[in-house]
Amino acid sequence: MADGFFRKTAFGKLEPTDEAGKAIVASMDKGEIRKVKVTKPRNIVNHRRFFALLKLCYEMMPEKWHEAYPSMEHLRFVLTVEAGWCDFIPTKNGPVPMPKSISFAKMDEAEFRDFWDKVVKVIVTRFLPGVNQHELEMEVLEMVA
Repeated sequence: MADGFFRKTAFGKLEPTDEAGKAIVASMDKGEIRKVKVTKPRNIVNHRRFFALLKLCYEMMPEKWHEAYPSMEHLRFVLTVEAGWCDFIPTKNGPVPMPKSISFAKMDEAEFRDFWDKVVKVIVTRFLPGVNQHELEMEVLEMVA
């Protein structure tokens, strides 16, 4: 069955907000219990904000670092791993980090916000020391506005 969207009413009940949600409710018998996985849908603006942050970091980091990180994709890989959003693949030489996807299907909004906070901390401590975190985030917001 498809995923539906629901909202909490003023009386604390969940009501469907789309056709899929209405279909889910219509398919249930009165008193029937179903297991529900609750996620908060991703915000497209926050997704764009991440890529703006990545671009800004790449442009602001010292030019000599571009040898180690020749593209924004390389930087994204490192930031994702250092933020802890990765799996470790066993190899004969030891585990190798593999970044997880940040796609909408793989990460809800709560996970994304946690990921964002960790990436920003990595940037201001490792890649752009001395840059104020709040100012960096405000600059990124201006880029996506």
